[in-house]
Amino acid sequence: MNNSSLVKLIASWENETSMVGNVSQLLRQNLTAKVDEGVPRSTLKLWFAVFISVCMFGVLNNILLLTIISSSKKLRSGTGILILHLLVACLLMCAIHYPILGILIYGNNYWFVNPKPTITSHVSK
Repeated sequence: MNNSSLVKLIASWENETSMVGNVSQLLRQNLTAKVDEGVPRSTLKLWFAVFISVCMFGVLNNILLLTIISSSKKLRSGTGILILHLLVACLLMCAIHYPILGILIYGNNYWFVNPKPTITSHVSK
């Protein structure tokens, strides 16, 4: 190993350690930043309406595909069974999980009372 490669190795190591310092400084700033006050109610209502509409479209689309695949004997064999299982999983996500997620996001901004934060950061400055 010659001196030039050793110098390059040390220089790259110093560059990496300075990047770690920058990342830790950025994390420290984000941990101590003030929490956003929330989005405007009209924007959130529009987002919620679009979100629920997309969920309903997904439910209808998955039900349609389930009826098409289950009515054809040729599609009920082989990979058709795997596709049916995937459609059932997507149907459950669109019918149950996504609407609950939308309600929780909307409710977190306007319905539920957020407690004061009790966890403090122990990152040294």
